[in-house]
Amino acid sequence: MKKSPTLAEWKKLYEAVMKVKDIEPWLWLEEIDLFAVENPETRELGFVSVMGAIGEHYSIAVYLGEISLARFWHFQESESDDFSYQKLLEMRQLQASFEDRNFLHKDDRQIIKELSLTFRGRNEWPMFRKYEPGFYPWFINASEARFLTHALEQTVNVALRAEEDPSILLPDDDYSYLLRRKVKRGSSHVWQDDIWHESMIDPELVEPVVDMIALEKAKHLALRNVTVEVDLFMIPQPTLEEGSEPFYPYIIVLLETSHGMIVGHKVAPPLPDLESMQAKIPLLLLNIFSTISYVPAKIRVDSPLLYGLFEHLSEHLDITIEKVDKLQVAPEARASFLKFANR
Repeated sequence: MKKSPTLAEWKKLYEAVMKVKDIEPWLWLEEIDLFAVENPETRELGFVSVMGAIGEHYSIAVYLGEISLARFWHFQESESDDFSYQKLLEMRQLQASFEDRNFLHKDDRQIIKELSLTFRGRNEWPMFRKYEPGFYPWFINASEARFLTHALEQTVNVALRAEEDPSILLPDDDYSYLLRRKVKRGSSHVWQDDIWHESMIDPELVEPVVDMIALEKAKHLALRNVTVEVDLFMIPQPTLEEGSEPFYPYIIVLLETSHGMIVGHKVAPPLPDLESMQAKIPLLLLNIFSTISYVPAKIRVDSPLLYGLFEHLSEHLDITIEKVDKLQVAPEARASFLKFANR
């Protein structure tokens, strides 16, 4: 169990977020005006985004690590669709937002009470949450509170400077970021500017778990001359299992294209984390083959992630993996699942 913030750590965090609210950086910054902050404790990078330019929801997001940065840009560049909520919840981040009082949990209000703070009105109550990919937004721990405090303090520093000189947010080229890092200078530590260059990491590249026993079993199943579509998506209803924080289960669905019927599916919780679950998706597909007692000759996917995960199956089984721009029958099935989940 990770340690909760002390009252002193909460005090620093609330002081930092209220300084952000005082300067209202969303009046001149947009959410794509990112800069980086290095965590003094872990050296992990957080990419800070100021949200609120359209005047509806005010928050500061700190996207953790380069994979989350890549997912952020993928989200920004893609059109709104059935997967928009999923893309948002798959970005690992810390977030400080300003909410209505009734949106806060009783634990949030208790901390505010213990700090003798007072807030009134809409979009005035600070709330702090962490987003782990595939998990329900949850309370932050002590180390996260400390890093979020640093990020908010640096937001004030960078935002005020960017108001005078927006070019500081583009220090080199389109793939470079202003980086704020804490360094030792003499007997003290100070924050200074640096430049960080993006390495263009692909968040869709996940190394699959290869189960040779399951593959050998699949080789003995009948090969049927049918084409199937495989879809993987999140069910937007949080689930709680003992020993874990609330998460959103995923489901892998197999449909025959000739009649659009679902021939198999498996539920996959993002445990212990999303990438570990994704790596096991090929095994879940092989388990579906075992349940339906045949292997389809062709598998269609529209996801680079699934295509990369399934490629090795064609090396062991007499099947074709095809990447298409859009699936034909899966979207309707997905809509039915989501409609049922939201009832």
